[in-house]
Amino acid sequence: MNVDWLLPYTRPALFKAGDVIMARGDYATAAFYIVSGEVEMVEIHATFGKGTLVGEIGLFAPDGRRNMTVRCKTAVHAAQIEYDRFKELYFQNPQFGFRLLHLIVARMQGSRELSQPAVGAAR
Repeated sequence: MNVDWLLPYTRPALFKAGDVIMARGDYATAAFYIVSGEVEMVEIHATFGKGTLVGEIGLFAPDGRRNMTVRCKTAVHAAQIEYDRFKELYFQNPQFGFRLLHLIVARMQGSRELSQPAVGAAR
C-alpha cells in the first residue's frame, strides 16, 4: 500500500540498527511508515523495508497493545503518525480506511501462517 500521501501528517523518527521501535505488549500510541531501512517483526522472523507501515494493528486492538516486536535490522528513517491523527485520517479517507483494513487482515493471516508448522511437517 503506497501511503506516501500520509507523510505531511507525520513527523520524522530516526532509529539505529538494533533499536526496538515497538515491543510486544506495549501500549500503542503511533504507527510508523518505513521511509528507508529494514525492520524485523521478531516473533515471526519477517523482514520489511521501505514503504512498510508498522504498528497499525495495535492502534485498533481492543486492549490497545502491540502484538509484535519490531526491531531495526539497519538504520531506519521512519515517519511517525500519532493515533489521533491516524484515526482522523481513517474516517476522512474511505479509500485509506479500506486499504488499511485489507493490510491488517493480510498481515494477521500472514502471521498466523508463519506461526503454523508446515503442511506435512513431522510433529
